Amino acid sequence: MSTKYLKRTATFYLNSDGFSIHTIELSVQYTERGWRSLKDKLYKELEKRKRDDDVWLYPAGKQQKRYQDNYICTRFAKSGVRITLEHNINKDGNDNYFVRMVINPRKLIDPHSSYLGILKPSADAVEEISEAFHKLMEGTPFFDRLEDYLLTRLDLCTNIHCDNKKIFKELIRVSQRLPTPPKFERKYYKDKDKEREKLYNKHYICFACKSYELVMYDKTYQMEGENLLLSYEKLPKGVLRYEVRLQRSKIRDIAKKYHVAAEETKEVLEFFVKNAKKLLIIPFCGYFPPVQYLREPELLKTIHESGYKDYIRYTMAELVRRIKKYGSTDEALDSLARSKDERKELLDRFHRLHISPVPMRKNFSSMTLPTPTCLLIESAKEGRVEVSYVRIK
Repeated sequence: MSTKYLKRTATFYLNSDGFSIHTIELSVQYTERGWRSLKDKLYKELEKRKRDDDVWLYPAGKQQKRYQDNYICTRFAKSGVRITLEHNINKDGNDNYFVRMVINPRKLIDPHSSYLGILKPSADAVEEISEAFHKLMEGTPFFDRLEDYLLTRLDLCTNIHCDNKKIFKELIRVSQRLPTPPKFERKYYKDKDKEREKLYNKHYICFACKSYELVMYDKTYQMEGENLLLSYEKLPKGVLRYEVRLQRSKIRDIAKKYHVAAEETKEVLEFFVKNAKKLLIIPFCGYFPPVQYLREPELLKTIHESGYKDYIRYTMAELVRRIKKYGSTDEALDSLARSKDERKELLDRFHRLHISPVPMRKNFSSMTLPTPTCLLIESAKEGRVEVSYVRIK
C-alpha cells in the first residue's frame, strides 16, 4: 500500500490582548520606626481574623545574611498582590526598611480573570490599576495610592498561540538551543523537586544581564503544572509567552531616553503600556535575529550552496553537527575553541543566509520553522503566521 502525504498548515496567532505589561513591582522605603509600626498593625489585624481563615502574615523562610527579618503578606493574593516587608543591610552596613508589592495588574482589576491573560492595553488601563489599587488598600496599614510607591520592576509581555501541538513542541525544543547573547547568562528555573525542575526547564528559556531579562516559555505547561487553569478555561495547543523583565535601573534608563519622569509611577506605567510592542520587540531583535530553523539536511544543503569558502562551509557544518551532539549552541561553540569575535562572525554567517545554526529533527513534518523573533515580528505585523507541514495518512 502506498503512503499518502497530506499537506497541512499550522497557525501561530497573536493573543487578543496584544502587547502590554504583566507584572509590576512597587516599592516604598520606610524609617525603622514606621516599618515596625506597620508590622505591628498588620499582626494586630491578623489576630482579628476568623478561626478558619488562613494566616496571611508570617516570617519568610531561611534568611540570607543581608536580610535581617523579612515578612510575607498574602492577604491580597487573590487580587494578584504579593507583599514583602523587608529589612536588609546595604553595602555600607546601614539598615534599610522597605515594603515591596509584586502585582499582577490584570488580576488586580479583575480577580476572576485568567492567568493566561495580560493587562488589556486600553487608554485608561493605568487609571483602572490606580483605582483598583486604591480600593484594595484603602483602610489598611499600607499606602493606598500608586504615587506613593516607586516602580522597581516591570514585565513587558505578549502571548502567541499555536494550533498544532507537535509544531509547537519542536519550536520550544530547538529554541532551547539558542546561543546566549554577549553580556548575558542563561538562567534556569529552580525547585526543591529536582525532577520538576528538570521538566520545567525543558519549557523555559531565560537570558539575564544586570538590568533586565529576556524570557520565553511554554505558558500552557506552566498553567497546567501549577494548577492555574480556571474550571471553565480551555487552553490552545500551545502558548509561547515572551517577556522582557525590566529592573529599576533599566526602567529609569528607558524613561530618561524618552523624556519620561522616572519618579512618576503612573506616568511611567502609561508610557510602557502605550509602547509595549516596540519596547518588547527591540531587545529580542537585537540579540536574536529573525531567521528560520531548517531540518538538518536542508540546513547542511543551504550551507553547501552558500558560496562561502570551503573552510568556512566546513566550520559552519561542523557547528551544526556539534549543536545536534551537545544539544546546546554554547557548548558547541566552546568545543570549537573560538574567541568571542570568531563566534560572532561564525553566527553572523548563518544570519546572512537567514538561517539559524540550530537544526530541527531530520525527519520533522515541516522543513522550516520561524524562530521566536521571526514569529514575534510577523505576528505583530500580520496577527498570524502560517507554517506548512506534511502529515502521513
